[in-house]
Amino acid sequence: MEKESLTRRSFLKAGAAAAATAAAFGAIPGCSDKGSSPEGGEGANTTGGGKLGPIIDVHHHALEDWMIAVAKKAGMPAASWTVEADIEAMDQAGITASILSFPTPAPRDNATVRTSNEFMAQLVADHPSRYGFFAGLNYDDVDNALAEIEYSAGTLKADGFVLFGNYKGIYLSDDRIDAVLAELDSRGAAVLVHPGPPAGEVAFPRDPAIYEFPFETTRAIAELVYAGKVKKYPNIKWILSHAGGTLPFIAHRLGNGKEIGGCEQTPEEILPDFASMYFEFAHSISPCSIPATKALAGVDHMLFGSDLPMRTMEGLLRSVEDLKANVSLTIDEQNRLASGTALELFPRFKEVL
Repeated sequence: MEKESLTRRSFLKAGAAAAATAAAFGAIPGCSDKGSSPEGGEGANTTGGGKLGPIIDVHHHALEDWMIAVAKKAGMPAASWTVEADIEAMDQAGITASILSFPTPAPRDNATVRTSNEFMAQLVADHPSRYGFFAGLNYDDVDNALAEIEYSAGTLKADGFVLFGNYKGIYLSDDRIDAVLAELDSRGAAVLVHPGPPAGEVAFPRDPAIYEFPFETTRAIAELVYAGKVKKYPNIKWILSHAGGTLPFIAHRLGNGKEIGGCEQTPEEILPDFASMYFEFAHSISPCSIPATKALAGVDHMLFGSDLPMRTMEGLLRSVEDLKANVSLTIDEQNRLASGTALELFPRFKEVL
């Protein structure tokens, strides 16, 4: 398809028994309520709000000229993107370094993916202390995806990869892309899962980024777990966009799927897989999301994300302030989310802090 034909939508484009069940969930890793009260009740942590240190942003987009042209036609904030303005925005928000990724799941040919990966690699080469990048893949073409993994990791020195929850209707759980997951697993790759529009039709004519994107992340990851792919490929470090969509809030219900005939696994099999994920907080820092994710996966699996330039600067600055003010995190935990976990996943950035 012609690049210029991309629309904003495609550019951004988802009694006793109960007590016994609750007790069972509480004994499973990732299911405690420790530190999860944001309102100052029992278990609340009121030592947040201290000095926030450096920030490493793991959800940050770079735009090529053709993407900027599309953004201008749609009147998007990203329409004025330049690398100089991007670094200025990072400085304003206190972001020390960002890991770039391709922003759209709209259909792309293999040559476009290669060009985009090389574009981001050049930005890293030009600004090594400020940027890293996640290489994109067209995983509907398995042979090409395998070649792109080799080229991006070996020649371009990508920090990881970005995969969409579904691409051309192929979800991450689809057996057809097992070879891609196997290769990523063999490398212990970090993989950012970015949502797009769901594969089927949506009921309402709203931009899918509003609520279809969070639902799509939940759908894709739940199916990945139900299909046994998280256990099959245990070395992939899955990073879920936007605090995992709705996953932290409904993980227990998803874990209890066998009771209603929705899956074969038990909660003891499902919930640790959810807890093994990493969650980045673009558009998602709030008094609700932080405690829920902390209870599910722990602070050591929480990361900062901005979603620049798709996020407005005003929105990003508000998120940074919301992180500082979040009373369910100590200052050490705030800094863990801001950069500590990212430094463990991407240790080369220790040189720039």
